[in-house]
Amino acid sequence: MKDTRVIKEKVQIARDILVYLSKHPDAQDTLEGIVEWWLLEQMIARHMTAVKEALAELVDRELVIEIKSADSRIRYRSNGEKHREIKAMVDERHRTAVKRKNGERNRVMAGEHPRGKQRGSAEKQLLEKKQNQP
Repeated sequence: MKDTRVIKEKVQIARDILVYLSKHPDAQDTLEGIVEWWLLEQMIARHMTAVKEALAELVDRELVIEIKSADSRIRYRSNGEKHREIKAMVDERHRTAVKRKNGERNRVMAGEHPRGKQRGSAEKQLLEKKQNQP
């Protein structure tokens, strides 16, 4: 059975190609050009809303500052007064990711398959033998 993430990714890519072609019906390109130009354009459009919402939340929490520049565009920068808080948040996220990774590794070592399935008895015996060797 194929990984559902791979299937979803293929469906999204096919959709993105068709979206591009619907906007540019005479377009043609190489595989590399499609990846670099057509799909990048679609990915940027998809992520624009999420980035805008994330920035708004960071500004609301005063972790990021909005600065209106001379050209009337808004620029974003770190709030220097919140540097320690930002660093602590980033470090905590890193620790959580490491804990999750180590937890999965420990479950595998204990005989549990990474996707929650138990190893077969032959695998368990081999693993126990390895662990008991000096």
